[in-house]
Amino acid sequence: MPVPVRSPVLLHHPRTGRTYRLVPLDTLTPAPAVLERLVALCNEPELFRWLFAARCGDRPYGPDDARGWLEWGAAGWRGGGHFAFVALDESGLPAAACDLQSAAVEPEIGYWCGAGHRGLGTPMVEALVALASTAGFTGLRARVRPGNGRSEALLRRCRFAAAGDAPDGFSLWHRPLGGG
Repeated sequence: MPVPVRSPVLLHHPRTGRTYRLVPLDTLTPAPAVLERLVALCNEPELFRWLFAARCGDRPYGPDDARGWLEWGAAGWRGGGHFAFVALDESGLPAAACDLQSAAVEPEIGYWCGAGHRGLGTPMVEALVALASTAGFTGLRARVRPGNGRSEALLRRCRFAAAGDAPDGFSLWHRPLGGG
């Protein structure tokens, strides 16, 4: 079973030049400032609409959701079932996140980026691709909700190829690793 390395990865924002650290999610503690930042990011209109509206319904993403996500990330690393990372800004607070959603040799990935850090998604996903390749994963998959053109553009920049549509309407994407 492949397991990504746990060393921090430096990310550089392509437009602003700001530096971020991509670290395993289980290294992030649920301090009040961390929870507050996660709640603010996950309630940004675009991020909430694409990722959290279906789960949260008519309520906003709250501190319990943020704590649950941190616990989910820690459990994944502890049990080896999934591997979540968070990109921290210069102040050490979350700006974006990505994950390998299973330990399968071709796991699905997930990713999100706060609006104030838009543009960081591409280097973050490229770093996730490199971590997955080094760990021995053979490919990566992604699912994109219909109409999310920004996510599809990010996947194209990261050399994912469209791989059809799922029965639920999501578009499917694939990126071979190793020789790919």
